[in-house]
Amino acid sequence: MRPTPQEIISGISRILKDTIEPQLTDEHALNRLREIRSVLAQVDWNDATMKLGRETQAVAELLQDWSAWADADDARSSAFAAQRTHIEELLDAPNRSEHYEPFAALEARHAQYERMVVDVSTATSQWSRDGNGRAEAAAPILQHLREHYSTHRS
Repeated sequence: MRPTPQEIISGISRILKDTIEPQLTDEHALNRLREIRSVLAQVDWNDATMKLGRETQAVAELLQDWSAWADADDARSSAFAAQRTHIEELLDAPNRSEHYEPFAALEARHAQYERMVVDVSTATSQWSRDGNGRAEAAAPILQHLREHYSTHRS
């Protein structure tokens, strides 16, 4: 039977404590090693991919919400055509599944989505400052973006 990710990390942490730590004489190095072991112990390694998958899906839904907001008005649709196209391409990428992707691929996709959120947030904020009622039109979606990040950060 294959060991779980948590069992592997626990084994590594035990090796660090039992084999490496006794060999260290430098206090700084010893403290850094203990810090590393502490960080390793704080992560639920068995659930890391699923958690990242859920977070990635939440960001994808946020991008879909923003895209629907931009598409709901002709002026916004035109102003944000490039962002909407990019979102569509990102979300329609073939073979994407948070349940079957390797962690590194999922993490890379999550980072792409996050960069897109920064792009649409910046573009929406700039657009909202151009007057003509744009601030009021942009307020709900900008609030939605802020709320997402205030509740989904761990």
